[in-house]
Amino acid sequence: MKINQTDLAYLTALISGDGTVTKYYIRISDKHKKNLQYIKLLLKNNNIKSYLKREKPRKFILEINSRKFIEYLDIMFGIKQGIKKKIIIPKNNLTLFKIKKAYMQGWFDAEGYIENWKKPKTKKIYLRVHFGCKNRNVVLWLKKELERLNMKVSKVWFNSKTYRFQIGQQESVNAFLKIIGFRYPTKTVFSRTV
Repeated sequence: MKINQTDLAYLTALISGDGTVTKYYIRISDKHKKNLQYIKLLLKNNNIKSYLKREKPRKFILEINSRKFIEYLDIMFGIKQGIKKKIIIPKNNLTLFKIKKAYMQGWFDAEGYIENWKKPKTKKIYLRVHFGCKNRNVVLWLKKELERLNMKVSKVWFNSKTYRFQIGQQESVNAFLKIIGFRYPTKTVFSRTV
């Protein structure tokens, strides 16, 4: 199967975070249709067919019906059906920074978000980046990689079956948005404000 390696790294992380993998299809859901339209276009550019449908008023599903692609993800990255806690980070495939960046973007699009945070006493508004995932190894790996890029990242904490961290210092938030950033259209808006 021939697929752009940067796109593959991104899709692998996104599917690991937000996807449901079965023997016959992969489903990715989101409340924003334009995020899934972006993924659909990315797949189309790599000759992978998918279709988009509305499941609920505020829930869209992108379905990939390619057993060949599912088998490829299993062989190359060990992505198995329904096992989120046992995800293994494909470190051997992430030696080039552009591929590692794409992999990180996939995880942040799937499990991260950015918010406007109002500091209580000053009422000044700051941006904060949050990340949360059930797989502790993924959270620790992302934290370590961000710190290697000189970003200040909070300690990891456990809350509601999820391991979490945040980037709150504005210098580090700005560095995150410039160096890593997001790909989802609903999240890239913040990247353009820095």
